[in-house]
Amino acid sequence: MDRPADHNLNSRKYILLGIILVVMFLLTDEFLDSIFFKEEALAQATASTTVHHVLARLVVVCLLMLLAWYVWRVTRLQGEMKKSLYLTQEQYQTEKARSEAILASMSDAISVQDTDFKVLYQNQAHRELMGEHVGEFCYAAYQHKDAVCEGCHLAISFRDGLRHRREASAVTERGMRYVEIISSPLRDANGAIVAGIESVRDITERREAEEKLRQQQTAMEASIDGMAIYQDRRGFVYVNQSFAGLYGYDSPAELLGVSWRILMPPAETERYEHDDRPVLLGEGRWRGELVGRRKDGSIFPMEISLTMIAGGDVIVVGRDISERKRIEQENEALSQDLAERAAALQTANTELHAAKNRAVEEKNKSDAIIAAMGDGVSIQGLDFTVLYQNKVHQDIVGGSFIGKHCYEAYSCRDNICEGCPVSRSYNDGLIHKLFKVLPSGIPIEVTASPLRDSEGSIIAGIEVVRDITPHVKAEQKLKAQADFLQQQALDLLASNKELESFSYTLSHDLRSPLTRIYAAGQALAEMYGDVLDENGRMFLHTICDGSEHMEELIEAILTLSGVTRSEMHLAEVDLSGLAMTIAAELAMTAPERKVDFRIADGVMVFCDPRLMKVALENLLGNAWKYTRSTPAARIEFGVSVRDGETVYFVRDNGAGFDMKNADGLFTPFKRLHAAKDFPGTGIGLATVQRIIERHGGSIWAEAEVGKGATFYFSFKR
Repeated sequence: MDRPADHNLNSRKYILLGIILVVMFLLTDEFLDSIFFKEEALAQATASTTVHHVLARLVVVCLLMLLAWYVWRVTRLQGEMKKSLYLTQEQYQTEKARSEAILASMSDAISVQDTDFKVLYQNQAHRELMGEHVGEFCYAAYQHKDAVCEGCHLAISFRDGLRHRREASAVTERGMRYVEIISSPLRDANGAIVAGIESVRDITERREAEEKLRQQQTAMEASIDGMAIYQDRRGFVYVNQSFAGLYGYDSPAELLGVSWRILMPPAETERYEHDDRPVLLGEGRWRGELVGRRKDGSIFPMEISLTMIAGGDVIVVGRDISERKRIEQENEALSQDLAERAAALQTANTELHAAKNRAVEEKNKSDAIIAAMGDGVSIQGLDFTVLYQNKVHQDIVGGSFIGKHCYEAYSCRDNICEGCPVSRSYNDGLIHKLFKVLPSGIPIEVTASPLRDSEGSIIAGIEVVRDITPHVKAEQKLKAQADFLQQQALDLLASNKELESFSYTLSHDLRSPLTRIYAAGQALAEMYGDVLDENGRMFLHTICDGSEHMEELIEAILTLSGVTRSEMHLAEVDLSGLAMTIAAELAMTAPERKVDFRIADGVMVFCDPRLMKVALENLLGNAWKYTRSTPAARIEFGVSVRDGETVYFVRDNGAGFDMKNADGLFTPFKRLHAAKDFPGTGIGLATVQRIIERHGGSIWAEAEVGKGATFYFSFKR
């Protein structure tokens, strides 16, 4: 439509038109008057116009002017109306273009249908969704029907004038799609329904999001992990059942609006706020282990995951890890046990490898030993077939018979030999021996034993054939030696009888005259001591001292003889107590002496108590005797270990002796010191040696002149 002309320009046209009409009227009127009513000229007629005539003309002019104004007014109104119509149409086109642009840009599919259900408009989304159907009836275009669909929401909107919404679904090339259809009436300025708007929105993503949210909500409620949402100002705003149960609460409602601090012990709360909460505030997330507190006050280990979301809310996920901790401890113990077992297995593997190597070595050794041993060795199967022979066996039986039956090879028989030791071993699983003499005159010993597998079943037999010629000769020699020893025993028995006779002679026949000599000397000294001169008294004193010394020698010899012949009675003896008793007795003999006795405590020995008392009396008595000239005398009794053997000792710091002369130390009557310096019989150490040897032990000494001596002795284990 063209734009209307300017109203100012039209008004000037109509004024000019009015003036022209008035002038033309006046001229026409004069012209007509001059022609039809008067004969004078036009100029004269004009000049001679009367007042009445002028008024008439003025009226006509006014009417003409009124007519011109009326025409101008009508034309102006028409122009304003055209302009208004133009502006309205222009605004309509603008709004239409804007609406169409808005509708085209919307993701919703929108169509406009009149009250006859004819499609008037489709936006781009609707055309893409349903196709181009402008001018068609919706029920025919969309549903391929001949009439309005039953339950059509647009028809309902036409009837009740309300807005209606429904959802529908359909399977498309992209799968199941969900749409939301909104039907609403379109009214004119008077409120009358002139059309309907139908909006179709694809809500598949929203439905999927809602379904996903519902599933997440269901999963959160069904989760075995405790889940909650916490706000600093409001406390817990969401708690699932597992979270409430985690802390011993029956219902999630008990925790809504409360602070998280009630769920941890005070010490753990303080530690969390100091160490862990700054990490959450700084990084927006934190995960770790904390100590929780249940409603009943009990504590438990828990694993917590904290995540901050928009608005400062915190998503809390927690679980009780008591069982996991227990399992971790068990796993740790199991791992340690496995490590120990692995180490033991490694050790066992190493030992097995070493054992395997040793087994191979032993096999090689065994093969070498069997091949090199002096005995003949053969292995026979259960059917008495020879499986193996060493060289010695081949030499004894006269060749190799591997693969043949033993009774055929060795005895030239057709069946098993009577009394065969191998057969007997197969029958009872024991070792059997057989002695026989070969036709060559060589005596042999046959030893048969079963060879078993790992399950203990007999799989073969081993036969060892030994040439016992040296053994027979040795037996003969041994018999000769036995006869010789028997003769020696008889001789020894005779010697013992002679020794007993000698002991009797010492104790009776020799002691009786010695006693008379000593008694006579004592009587002579008492009765005639005053009569005798100095030499006589000296000779008399010599007779008495000799008699006493002879008495001591007899006692020592009898003691030595008793030690050798007496029967032993073994028992557990406290040598420490025995040594202390002897030391006390020695100290009583010379109270003026200051001797430092150092005796070890708790020395127990299984021995003959009577003989050991004699041995210790001699050893400690010698130490007492040889320290009499030592200012700070010291005598020790103790125990030590030498080369893995328990050794007992008596040590002193007395005169000592030269080790060059130690060979005759335990010989009877052999003395290493002068009798005038250290009197004695010379039998004591020999007696000690006999006692120790009777106990299966040994005795030896170490000494240095002027620094003392140490006597060591040991017993048979």
